[in-house]
Amino acid sequence: FYTSTPSVVYGNRPIEGGDESLPYHARHLTWYAATKAAAERAVIAANGPSLATAAIRPHLIFGPGDTQLIPKLLARVRSGRFRRIGDGRNRISVSYVEDAADAHLLALDRLGSPGGTAAGQAYFVNEPEPVNCWDFINRVAVGMGCRPVDKSLPFGAAYALGALLEGAFRLLGREDDPPLTRFIALQLATSHWFRTGKAERDLGWRPRVGLDEGLRRLFASHGGKA
Repeated sequence: FYTSTPSVVYGNRPIEGGDESLPYHARHLTWYAATKAAAERAVIAANGPSLATAAIRPHLIFGPGDTQLIPKLLARVRSGRFRRIGDGRNRISVSYVEDAADAHLLALDRLGSPGGTAAGQAYFVNEPEPVNCWDFINRVAVGMGCRPVDKSLPFGAAYALGALLEGAFRLLGREDDPPLTRFIALQLATSHWFRTGKAERDLGWRPRVGLDEGLRRLFASHGGKA
């Protein structure tokens, strides 16, 4: 199986209750999404009698030991320059790390079984119910000992600034990421949440830990508070 991402279907429009019928997006705003989509296509295309393949699409994985989502989020919050983008009403899907791992193990089991239902399939994996993006961000911030984000920036201004910074970094030949990009502005201002019915049906997957317990474990691993 292949660990993919919902970004393979995400472009510049909100996704609310998306499922696996969504097509790959034609134009990705990041190389990450573009290469993930290319790899997922190749993995699914390779499925056949001699090789069973599947793709798992966990969304915004968090939990103890995280070196990506939470550390990067906290760095932005602690910088004092982080702003809520948009009206703050957008909803997102998140995945606790152990629940995402369970989906991979279940897919592996199904792929190893004759006539396994997972062969040639892709699956969204996340908490079945979406969360408000900024409620989640501030819950993490406060739980990790930071101040909540209380300043905002209109989406249009953030998107334009992201485009400007991307262009400036290209002109300067910089290989690091700008502090704000069009993709980040979209991710922070629009809804992107996904239904998990296919994973539940084909893999028998359901989250065992969930959001509240997952956050409790995250905070405890850093000596924070729930």
